[in-house]
Amino acid sequence: MSYEHVLTPAGTVAALAIGLIIDYLSVGPTAWRDRIAWIFYFIGFAETFGGSIAANRIFALLNGSIGPALQWTQTYVSTAEPSVVAGMLLGGVVILTLGAMAPSSAQKWIGDLAKLGFGNPLRGGSVKGGKSRLNYWMIFSACSLGLMHPYIGGLCGQVVHTAIAALSTPVDWAIVSLFGGA
Repeated sequence: MSYEHVLTPAGTVAALAIGLIIDYLSVGPTAWRDRIAWIFYFIGFAETFGGSIAANRIFALLNGSIGPALQWTQTYVSTAEPSVVAGMLLGGVVILTLGAMAPSSAQKWIGDLAKLGFGNPLRGGSVKGGKSRLNYWMIFSACSLGLMHPYIGGLCGQVVHTAIAALSTPVDWAIVSLFGGA
């Protein structure tokens, strides 16, 4: 499986670092901050793991976990292909991410899905309390979709692949503008 990289290796590290900085330092309004940080994380993970042996091994591990769980049920679903079930789980992450990325004004079109956000109970808000300021749901979403994008099929897969194609060049431009040829 081949993947055409847009960012340089240094640019990929910069994308992940920018996402981390925006997320940790809480730069800007929440609605924009989470979306921008997610884009940098997502493209960084997609560029890092796109078509890699590590992504293949992680997907094989996921399949190896789902297969025995399906067999354990000893029901009709136990004959389901583990890779298809894994793809459907990733499709669920795509749908939840689209809801979190959608503006709240989209509620009249997509319903309560637009009420989702990247906020989660794990997000601390202050370093004094020993809690992390990082948004783990957002990082999980960007990492799982960036890492596993070759394995997501159907309409959800098309959305992810289109997002990678559409966002890679602007992220590269932002990194080159900030750091000059990273």
